[in-house]
Amino acid sequence: MHNNTTTDIVNDYGIDVRMNTSSATDSPFPEGYGWVQQKGLVSDWIEVWDYVGGIRFRGFVAEKADEKAMVVFFDQNVIGGDLKAGLMALLELCAVDYFACTRLVVCIDRHTQQQSLEVLSKDLGWIGFQLTTLREFVEEGDVISNEWLFMEMDT
Repeated sequence: MHNNTTTDIVNDYGIDVRMNTSSATDSPFPEGYGWVQQKGLVSDWIEVWDYVGGIRFRGFVAEKADEKAMVVFFDQNVIGGDLKAGLMALLELCAVDYFACTRLVVCIDRHTQQQSLEVLSKDLGWIGFQLTTLREFVEEGDVISNEWLFMEMDT
C-alpha cells in the first residue's frame, strides 16, 4: 500500500499544474559523502528541468558564513544544448529569497570535446562568467578539479 497525494499548483503563467507523488516512485534525498558532508557546506540540492532547451540541470547550494553560491553541473547532457532559457532560470532562482545566492558557479565537464568546451567557455565569458576556484569554501588553498572546469558569475 502506497501513500499517494495530489497537490494543485498554479505556475507563473496561471496554468494549473497537478503534481502527483507516490512514495513508491519518489526519489531518495541525495546523501552527502566525504568532504561535503563533513564540512556541512551543502544547504540544498537542486534539479531544474528546462523544457524549452530540453536540458536537466543538477546541482546544490553551498553555504559558508555569509556566502551562498548555487553550483550547477554542465555535464555531457547539458553541453551543446540551448542553454539560454535554462541559464536565465538558474540566475532567477539564485535571486529567490529562499536561496539568496550571490554567485552562480557552473562546473563544465572537462571531458567535453575541446572545441565545444572552448566555445561554451567563451560564450559564458561574454555574459559575465569567469574562471574560478572554490577557494571561498575551503580553509586552505584552492579547489580545482581534473573532472570539472569552474566558472562563476555574480548574481
